[in-house]
Amino acid sequence: PTKESKFFIGVSSFQVAYDLVQHIQTLTKTTKKEEKATACAEAKQADDLLAITQTAMPAGGAVDKNTAAQILTTIPQITEFTAAVKKGFCK
Repeated sequence: PTKESKFFIGVSSFQVAYDLVQHIQTLTKTTKKEEKATACAEAKQADDLLAITQTAMPAGGAVDKNTAAQILTTIPQITEFTAAVKKGFCK
């Protein structure tokens, strides 16, 4: 893929992961077993998407260095959150 393709793959996978994390945040306030299972599954999915972002964005970063830097510096905060969700909700 071209650097442009990698950039858009990185941005797209990050955006979907970010949307999942926002949904997970609402699910973490629940006591319902089904919603806890959903939070677990979505946390795993977010991690998979962020792995795609981390793979694609370094090469795609040449397209827009500022956006790439913002995304790549945000990923550790998100993965810290998803790790905590998986630890607490994945049984």
